[in-house]
Amino acid sequence: MQISDERNAAVIPIHWNKKLIMLAVLGIILYFGSNITLSLVKGNTTEGGLETPAVKPAQAGEAALQYASSKLGLTAEAPEAALLSDKRASGFIAKYNLRKAYEDNLSAYMHLDYWLVSADLPNGEKIRVKVGLDKPEVLGWELLTDQPNRTPGSGLAIASEALRAAGHNPEEFAYQGSSTISAQEPASFTFISHNLGVSDAAFAVTVKVSGDRAVAVTPELRMPQSYLDWMDQQERIVRLTSVGFLIFTAVMGIAALVLAIVNRKRVSWSRGLLLTGIFLALFLIQNFNVTQAMLMAETTALTMEALAAIIMNVIIMGLALLLALAVWFSLLSGEQQLRRLDLKLWPRWRDPEFGREMFYGMGRGYLICLFILGIQQAAFLIAGLAFDSFTINDPSQSTWNMKWAILFPASAWVAAIMEEAIYRVFGIAVLKRLFRFTFPAVLVSSFIWGLGHTGYSIFPSYTRLMEVTVLGLIFGYVFLRYGFFTAVFAHAIMDSLLMSIYLMVEQPTLSHILAGIFYIILPALIGFIIRYLHPRFGGPRRRPPEATEPPYGVPQG
Repeated sequence: MQISDERNAAVIPIHWNKKLIMLAVLGIILYFGSNITLSLVKGNTTEGGLETPAVKPAQAGEAALQYASSKLGLTAEAPEAALLSDKRASGFIAKYNLRKAYEDNLSAYMHLDYWLVSADLPNGEKIRVKVGLDKPEVLGWELLTDQPNRTPGSGLAIASEALRAAGHNPEEFAYQGSSTISAQEPASFTFISHNLGVSDAAFAVTVKVSGDRAVAVTPELRMPQSYLDWMDQQERIVRLTSVGFLIFTAVMGIAALVLAIVNRKRVSWSRGLLLTGIFLALFLIQNFNVTQAMLMAETTALTMEALAAIIMNVIIMGLALLLALAVWFSLLSGEQQLRRLDLKLWPRWRDPEFGREMFYGMGRGYLICLFILGIQQAAFLIAGLAFDSFTINDPSQSTWNMKWAILFPASAWVAAIMEEAIYRVFGIAVLKRLFRFTFPAVLVSSFIWGLGHTGYSIFPSYTRLMEVTVLGLIFGYVFLRYGFFTAVFAHAIMDSLLMSIYLMVEQPTLSHILAGIFYIILPALIGFIIRYLHPRFGGPRRRPPEATEPPYGVPQG
């Protein structure tokens, strides 16, 4: 009889939630309708504009080595390539809708996106070469050296010759002047083109000279000071909101720790350990996966490169441990606070309804994901029309900059676990007890969550804060209405879908396409596997009661 009960418990009937199905359909309509409208009206400037590389990293490395040998007389080896962008120039192009003018007038001389190839020289120096994405041509280069600057009086002549060697006619440029930051830094000579530019931004080439040789040739877009000042202001806002986010999150983490200690006799210390371990492992993989590209983007001094790698790895490890502790204590204290509010939103493995709720949570997650994607795209449309929002090119999450691009969509679970634990399980529970009302608790926790997303590449920066706060309200409702598992599944499915599509489009190899499909269906696999295993290995061997309204929300497939 016990075996029969186990088999019956494993067979969970499918209940279709018509309201969630209607919301999913609405989300699909909103997504495609908003996307089409935005493309027609704004040229889709709130979507990422990274170019798809026709030149692969190995080709860029070969082009850099050949250029160093034939043009500079340098023997370089061990090239490493990272996909980078001129963020401010791409923002200028997007903000003022100058893409066509840029492609017609300037794309042959500078690129918004490029490969930065770093290669070693026999004398211990390094050379960095910018290579185009559409064809393997060199756009600029820089020599990283520890030799002190001893620029002779003929520095301008050396700079002019380097400008000519780079394929530019010095007669078509106006010499703007030179500058030297310190006695150890190379002197910079800037040349402004008479003819090339976009709108009121001029094309320029900066040549750095040290001793009797040029050590850098860098093409760039000299943008109006008004735009640069505006971007400076936006970046200050991002820094302030990021600091606010860190402070609020730290306060929440400390509060979770204090509450866990105060209520230690009522806290189950094993609660959430598995989720915390999964988060920590995926967080470390995600960050070490992009470390090399981050170092190439930030490090400009030869002597600092090895030190920067050590410092970055230490910071990643420290941050990972702190966030893992924040996740764990948020789950511990949040669940305890929810019980005090008489809210049963997170079943344990030993509960008879655990497998049932994981399965239904997965089904709801797919439907809710479609609705949230539609709301997000509608928010992009409103931001584009009402606030003239635009996106700068940001390759920080490009799969080309990852050691293992195939693991990229796995990081979707990092955000899903961490953010639902801290800002929903703990944030809503504690704030609900503080405010005594649900809406302000959900609103404040969503606002704090939104502060952490202003550093993304959409400007004006406040548009992302508004959009993510609205999404937070939806996730908060999902958590309170359907429970923790549904919120985590909806969050993970949404991010997995976006990241998988990004992987399949950016690097459309067979392995990446298959991996993308796997990550999209992974939540379904998890739901079905736990549905099958839990009745056999999950605590009480009895069938959970069937009801139209199960303890954790409305069931549906």
